[in-house]
Amino acid sequence: MVRSWGIGKPDYWSATVISRPEVSPAEEHWTLNKVYTISGFGAVVDDFYTVPEGYDLQLGGGFISCSESCIQNVRLVATPGMIGDFRYDMRGDLILTSLAGQVISENSTMTVYIWNNYPAEVNVSLTLSGILKRRG
Repeated sequence: MVRSWGIGKPDYWSATVISRPEVSPAEEHWTLNKVYTISGFGAVVDDFYTVPEGYDLQLGGGFISCSESCIQNVRLVATPGMIGDFRYDMRGDLILTSLAGQVISENSTMTVYIWNNYPAEVNVSLTLSGILKRRG
């Protein structure tokens, strides 16, 4: 027997993450895009952002892409600990859900470690987004 409530419905369920297109006066959208050139089998370490005094950063997620197809590795770290360690091939989503999302406190510095596991030079692009929220 087929139940009537399934008739006419799509055969899939789409999980949607609600974004925040509007923010309060104490908040602002935050994005960062960095591009790195890494030599074959090399690595880069970059202290790429420090949260301004009087603000917290709710890091929402991002993505990373590489110019060559090879399993690569990226690690994001902030004072006092790890944000995430991700592996990807050419493009990877840096998923920071409510369970894995991070609030980076004022004056904390975020550092990225990117390893190139390919024998030739690659170009890597890192994009992150979040909400910068004024404290108090």
